[in-house]
Amino acid sequence: MIRKNYLLFFALVVIGIVLVFASSCKKDDKEDETNNPTSTNSFTATIGGSSFVGANILRQAAGGAVTIMGKSGTQTLGIIIQDTVKVGTYPLLNDYIHCRVQYNPTDTEYYMSTSGSVIFTEFSKTGKIKGTFSCEVTKVANKGANISITNGVIDVSY
Repeated sequence: MIRKNYLLFFALVVIGIVLVFASSCKKDDKEDETNNPTSTNSFTATIGGSSFVGANILRQAAGGAVTIMGKSGTQTLGIIIQDTVKVGTYPLLNDYIHCRVQYNPTDTEYYMSTSGSVIFTEFSKTGKIKGTFSCEVTKVANKGANISITNGVIDVSY
């Protein structure tokens, strides 16, 4: 069961990364204003003491989960949420019962949440997701030191 969840998670991450890069092509500003009514979305955090402000925020609901990802320079931060979640507080553990955070400082380094929590003040798999989070993430391969993610803010509309 855990292996199946990891495979689902990594499949969603790969899809998310592809969509983030595909959506990063330059567009005309007027086109963005008229075709992207959710341009006020935000996904921010403090990662290891440094500010992360997600750009090209991906919001996708598929396979019983909602994925939110943002990119800042070489870094990618994502949260995957089971679509059965409601307003409330949930743990951010690596067993992916409700939610999980993934942090990629580069394209070849992967960290997963091992402790922490997310508080959803609004949650709709087809509408708005709003909340705060903080967690510790640990490197998936060649385990290393944990990285703290604090002051996380999600404010995303579909």
